[in-house]
Amino acid sequence: MASFFCRHQINILSLKENEIVNHQILLIKGYVESYECLINSVINLQVLNIANDKILTTGISQTNGQFKFLVDLGLNDSAFFFKFTYCSTSVTKSIQYQPLRSEFKVLPFLVLAQDESVDEQTEVNQSIVDLNLLLVQSVYADKLREAVKARYTFELLEQCKIFHSELSKEEIWNSNENELWQFIAQELLNSEWGKNKCIKFIAFINCSKYEGLEVEKSGNFSYANIKKHTRGHAALGGGGLALFGSVYFYCWPRYFHEVLKCFQNQQPVNLCKEPDESNYRKTWAGVYASTLGALCHELGHIFDLGHTQNGIMGTGFDFINRVFTLNTATEHLPERIVVREEQKELPTTRLTRFKKPANGFLDNYRQQKKNDSFYFTINCAIILAHHPWLRQDIQSDFLNSEFQVNYYAHTNTIKVQSAGPVLKCVEIRCRANSLVKEWYEFKDSATLTFTFPRLLNGFRATHYIFVMSDKGHAKRIDI
Repeated sequence: MASFFCRHQINILSLKENEIVNHQILLIKGYVESYECLINSVINLQVLNIANDKILTTGISQTNGQFKFLVDLGLNDSAFFFKFTYCSTSVTKSIQYQPLRSEFKVLPFLVLAQDESVDEQTEVNQSIVDLNLLLVQSVYADKLREAVKARYTFELLEQCKIFHSELSKEEIWNSNENELWQFIAQELLNSEWGKNKCIKFIAFINCSKYEGLEVEKSGNFSYANIKKHTRGHAALGGGGLALFGSVYFYCWPRYFHEVLKCFQNQQPVNLCKEPDESNYRKTWAGVYASTLGALCHELGHIFDLGHTQNGIMGTGFDFINRVFTLNTATEHLPERIVVREEQKELPTTRLTRFKKPANGFLDNYRQQKKNDSFYFTINCAIILAHHPWLRQDIQSDFLNSEFQVNYYAHTNTIKVQSAGPVLKCVEIRCRANSLVKEWYEFKDSATLTFTFPRLLNGFRATHYIFVMSDKGHAKRIDI
């Protein structure tokens, strides 16, 4: 029985009553006021029609009363009634689960070499891809809900399919990631799926391998030598394709009940057998966080995002573990250097553009950064919130609509030439690595021209302009 002195209050931060959720895995965050309790220190969640193994919890923090739940809502439309209980206190929330039904979709593939056959490990890798893409889908929805108050995310067309490449395993192992991206992008574009301009691809190379014995023999366990002996691997996104290797799947979960355990797994990486990509954390949890965060980052590029100094599209993609756990201890990781050779894009590519943030956006940005260090910067959030691959209300005839915009150097102005769409966002990006130098958001619903506040002559050889319309069109303009 609860003590007379118990005065708890449960606060749910990431759900509002009757909210519509359209992604399968739901992250719920909250905290308990007056969480010190002599009787019961466990927070429970009951959901009718959801089995207990489809509900994961971090428990409640004994430092600040925070808690998180991860819930697998399943595949079908349904209404759910959540009941949270702590000691003698409870709170309820109702949601409507409506799986995404967009015309623009992302199709995942496991790429097999032409001399590679389907086996048991192939099926394991497919299920790993399926689960972790659902987690990334949830992260996008959660981060955009924080930034722009709406759960925008991408839709997966199907579960992970097999794609047979014409490359042999040796050819894959002897190619760098840029070469692999170019070849596999072209193969996908020429495939039956490539004819559909409403599909973007995410592909994982099945035969990626780590030559741990060679690293051990050399006695050189530096990051550079580990990368040198990681073959057939990629972490590269652009145009209509995000491409990855499978070499880090050793620490990724295959089943839903393993997710939080993988984010918390402090098993040291054995560099004689396993490659390290943890930004010097050197644990399985660190590798999982950094590589799943990299997946979020590279997906951002196929949704037309450039690089930023901070956040998911900058140096902050290592911290995705903090989204799902109660790890509030600051991890002082080395800052990554965001430099990338400019990529050729698939012909199906569409781009996007912006102006300056309102105080509300700034407040949300500061709050996100303070809470878990994993966030989209404001300009990225605005682009995603208007992107056809994350908006259910944009129809496929969008692809046939015009958005003609030109830059006039003599007046330092960009101007929309076509009727209908207007300017929503403009960025100045570096040619070498697509790092955003300046950005502008337009709140006026009829903005057709914009004059830059300073001359762009000095940027002509080194930068380009990225423009997004309010309807989701994206354009790259040379200065």
